[in-house]
Amino acid sequence: MESPDPTVLKFYHKREGKEVFTKAVKLLKKYGIRVWASFMMGAVSETKKMIDKTIYFARKLNIDAAQFSILTPYPGTALYHYVKDRIFVKDWSLFDGMHSVFKTDYLTPKDLSYLMFKAYTLFYLRPVWFTKEIFRAIKNRRLFWTLRNYPWKLLNLSRSFLSNIYSSNTLK
Repeated sequence: MESPDPTVLKFYHKREGKEVFTKAVKLLKKYGIRVWASFMMGAVSETKKMIDKTIYFARKLNIDAAQFSILTPYPGTALYHYVKDRIFVKDWSLFDGMHSVFKTDYLTPKDLSYLMFKAYTLFYLRPVWFTKEIFRAIKNRRLFWTLRNYPWKLLNLSRSFLSNIYSSNTLK
């Protein structure tokens, strides 16, 4: 899905818009299919307001899981050639979708790390999402494992994001 914003979708060369995404999710849900979606942030001209709309859209969609990533220009791709003069990170291990590696017009690397943390927090810490997952776990008899593992996953995710926000490598 990447983003509901038409400007961002055009940058990604995507023809489908949020209406198509919404219809697809409703159709999949109608037939009992769980929906996982991936959202990108950090397009060259993307703003905080655009990313906030993406987060809101992800929450509103009624999907089962979401992945939020920072746009990463991998060598050999059109994106890499488009932004290669903006790339400020030389450590290839940071080209992982969790670190900002090129300069955008409106957002700093710290902004993007914060917005990704915000996206995960707002999506996964909703009472509606928790309730749905608890009932699904009870139905599938995996409540114990869900409750046992979830706090650790959340702690590890929080630790990872906080280290990204304060990492000297990504804030230059």
